[in-house]
Amino acid sequence: MKRIIFVSTFILSLIFCGFSQNRTQITINDGVATCDIIPFYETPYTRVTSDPVIQILYNRDSIVDMKDKVLRGITFYTTTQSAKAVIDVVVKETGRNKAGSAISGGITVFRGMVNIKNHRIDIPFNKIYRYKGKTLVIKIIITQSDRISCKGTTITTPKQTLIISPGLWDHVTFSPKTTFVYY
Repeated sequence: MKRIIFVSTFILSLIFCGFSQNRTQITINDGVATCDIIPFYETPYTRVTSDPVIQILYNRDSIVDMKDKVLRGITFYTTTQSAKAVIDVVVKETGRNKAGSAISGGITVFRGMVNIKNHRIDIPFNKIYRYKGKTLVIKIIITQSDRISCKGTTITTPKQTLIISPGLWDHVTFSPKTTFVYY
């Protein structure tokens, strides 16, 4: 039994680390504030036209060390001990510094269920994305989610986070604590 657990843990760590011994991490924001809707918006809810989308911009100056690196995963931090969500994570780069409106397109790097364990949402990318050095947009399309309260930083300007949901289009002054895993 211990051997099965060890092998399973080893395989999962290889998947999340991208099979790289040179795995590096960078964490953005301090996690002092909390928010009940970023980056996950509780469902079920009344769907009018589409699933809610959370769009978060990460200014290139805060992630300069990731330039020309392959992103392998992302982690958000929560006050929630355990929960689950079904999401798509879409990545794109832009020349914008503010989330003035929805940014279309991008590459879907994760699709499926994530489990929140020990106040963390670890999302291993199942598609490779090489970061080129512009402002990075992370879009989270929420199909289903338990109530999840995330840690992050209250910000004033520029507004980096946009909620796009049926009947709701709003900028918020919150940016989630985020760890990027790359090599």
